Amino acid sequence: LAVTTGFALYELLLLPPLDAWHTEILDGEYRAEAHVSLDFAGYQALEATLFARAAQAAATFVDDPSYPASRFDPTGAAQRLAGGAPFNRSYRLPAPSGSVRGTALLVHGLTDSPYAVRALAETLQGQGFEVTALRLPGHGTLPSMLTRMRFADWHAAVRMAVRDVAARTPPGAAFYLGGYSTGGTLAFIHALEALDDATLRRPDRLLLIAPAIEVAPVAGLVNLLDLGAVLPVPALQKVKWQELAPEYDPYKFNSFPVNATRQVRRATV
Repeated sequence: LAVTTGFALYELLLLPPLDAWHTEILDGEYRAEAHVSLDFAGYQALEATLFARAAQAAATFVDDPSYPASRFDPTGAAQRLAGGAPFNRSYRLPAPSGSVRGTALLVHGLTDSPYAVRALAETLQGQGFEVTALRLPGHGTLPSMLTRMRFADWHAAVRMAVRDVAARTPPGAAFYLGGYSTGGTLAFIHALEALDDATLRRPDRLLLIAPAIEVAPVAGLVNLLDLGAVLPVPALQKVKWQELAPEYDPYKFNSFPVNATRQVRRATV
């Protein structure tokens, strides 16, 4: 009770006000139960609809004082410098013409987007690989979606993408699976599960970049921190966030919700 009350007071007194993109929730994000039969092409189609809804929501943010300097202004500096920020979504880089050395699936980290693994993807592509970069559910659109993301959805999305990429791997060619931070955790989990499940494709090589392998036990307290958000008091919605920061980065959310710690802890456990 003391920890929860103290955290709520900290949030209410010291964090800046919530912006529109911290509270608006989009319909249509990938869910393991609702989209169990979806393949990668269907996942990308779902993304297209989701990002269209995100653009519609962003058009309503114009009255927010932070809007002109944010990533959500399509005419702002962030979008112009990033060329419209196309790498917030899942993408696939074709292998160079000629023989295909193998395929690779790369997964980004917490609060990031597939842009975070772009350099690695291009390196592998240059070595003869077809590379797929997966956008994890909850990422790439609005930071508010981080308050609803779940480890179960990440896990299901990675399995779906592995099935797709493995099916595209030519006989005798290599299949690489890699990830950064939480993406590395998810890649590691799949590799471990494939040791005991013959229906899962084992990666021939794991590429782990700063993977989250263990989170301090004290992180278990996050299950208490945002309890105040269940009350119908707008000011208490701030307790969903550990940090609120200006959203100027076109490819990474700067704000960090309590739920992010909760889900990465579940992944490491």
